[in-house]
Amino acid sequence: MARFPASGAWLLDVVRLKKRLEARFAPADWSGLSVRASWLPSTDGSMMDLEIQATASSVGELRSLEIFVASDWQAARAVDQRTILEVLARDPLAAMLTYDGRESPVDMRRITTLPISATPDRPWPPVVTGLKSGSLRYVELAHSQDLARRVVERTNPRTLEDSTPVRVRYGFFGHDLEKGVVIRGRLRGLWLPEADLSSKLPSVQERFLGEPPPLGP
Repeated sequence: MARFPASGAWLLDVVRLKKRLEARFAPADWSGLSVRASWLPSTDGSMMDLEIQATASSVGELRSLEIFVASDWQAARAVDQRTILEVLARDPLAAMLTYDGRESPVDMRRITTLPISATPDRPWPPVVTGLKSGSLRYVELAHSQDLARRVVERTNPRTLEDSTPVRVRYGFFGHDLEKGVVIRGRLRGLWLPEADLSSKLPSVQERFLGEPPPLGP
């Protein structure tokens, strides 16, 4: 597994290539692991794609690699608000990663592991956040097989239906990584009219899932 802060000495550089912003990381003592994060907005500015790429120079050392990306809405979280963690996994092997020591003891006391999705080609329902801008609501989409797990932190109300996501951690990949192999995954963040969420979100997700995987450099 791999879990490291994407900051400090491990940040190699940040480069802007036209509308694309790239940040490269090389975490120390992680078996030659190299990570690139790339952000690219849509032409109209209504969507932003994040692509995570990982490579390694080692052989047989990186097992069940997860690279975490977090979306955090601090403004939506009360300082003393109790929260719960919902873990949704891609498959049974990915679900086991929750219990191999990579989650902190504090988080383990708050975790609920959800059932594996009955539709493997669509394991990640859209995350409709509590973040608003006027009549718009912020939504995040994950591509089908790019994630091993998704950890949603919610407020802890009396009924789960009334809870609000305040933070999401996306665990990319969950695969062994060998020298010479390049793996990529992506997220999409977008704003949708709150009144049209139920009618527009399914078609927006289908269009995203139907797009070919990124084949950039």
